[in-house]
Amino acid sequence: MARAVRASRVHAPPRHPLQYPRPTPRRDALATRCRREDVVPSYVPLDLDMPHPLSAHLPMAIGTAVARCGETDVTVVMPTSESDVVDVYSAMGRPDEDPHWADVWHGDVALATAMLEGGGGGGGGGGGDAGSTIDVRGRSVINLGAGLGLAGVAAALAGASRVLMTDREPRALWCSLAAARANGLRGAAETLPASCGAPDGVALGPTPKALEPASPAASRCVVDAEIVDWFEPELAPTGFDVVLASDVLYTADAVDAIATLVLRLFSSRGGRAGRFVLADPPGRFPENHARFVRCMEDPGSIPGYAGEALITGASIERVDERIVECVNLVGETMAVKLSTYDITVPSRRARDGSASILSSRA
Repeated sequence: MARAVRASRVHAPPRHPLQYPRPTPRRDALATRCRREDVVPSYVPLDLDMPHPLSAHLPMAIGTAVARCGETDVTVVMPTSESDVVDVYSAMGRPDEDPHWADVWHGDVALATAMLEGGGGGGGGGGGDAGSTIDVRGRSVINLGAGLGLAGVAAALAGASRVLMTDREPRALWCSLAAARANGLRGAAETLPASCGAPDGVALGPTPKALEPASPAASRCVVDAEIVDWFEPELAPTGFDVVLASDVLYTADAVDAIATLVLRLFSSRGGRAGRFVLADPPGRFPENHARFVRCMEDPGSIPGYAGEALITGASIERVDERIVECVNLVGETMAVKLSTYDITVPSRRARDGSASILSSRA
């Protein structure tokens, strides 16, 4: 039974500098200043730079690469190297900014593959191996920490009705919209919304029409992008059917933030369950997975949590958990755990009724 907590505003966990674990291949790539074309066979440089205040002296070139997701190739748009992103952040006085949005993570490949191979019905979807697939057809999907947008693009190609790419880095969101365009998604926004502003005072402009393939994708999915800061959940949109996330539970603070945010994302579904799909390497921070489940079962256990109303009936059910092997852009294979949860946040009416009962018993 969830603990009743007096309502005020949605909790934002303490904002601390997040320590992003750097897998060895990434650390080695940064150390040796590798270029994509040297290590990614499918990488094609574009005659285009990502604009920023120091572009004239420190260009951030971009290009395309192809991620193999099961039997489907998905194009991503990305900077030429993470080291370029590190150099730009450092030159702008932000050396601790996270550059890893500029790469494709194994977890993104796992999510993309599961959706593109998804079929009708079943625990994690239908199709060949029910449970290892995710059915998003006709559903609204939000991609947390979208980065280059591989998972979000795959959801759109797999038949989602709407996909919202979210990240805290506007340049990542621009790349995700560019990837949607490069994969022929006609419903993709061509520019970032006004809410993204002009990062560092420089507008990013529309995604290039030249990226569009000769034949558009069959999907009519609407693809948008929006800045979502996990530590400001009260500003996040609501009402999604499916929430996708990859490599997000890396610290206790991040767990608390994601748990709070997921409650918010599913809070206007009228008591209907929403599906949360998490991709992570198995064995990485298992204590954080356990903490996340505890937070969802009892929102009052989140430090400082005070929701929009008394939440006494939030529930979480693990639908499926599978280990899959995925290959990243440089051909490295890694095992990824896909965890699927159904999460129910009671409707406001139900919460108000519970509040009245608790009040009368006080």
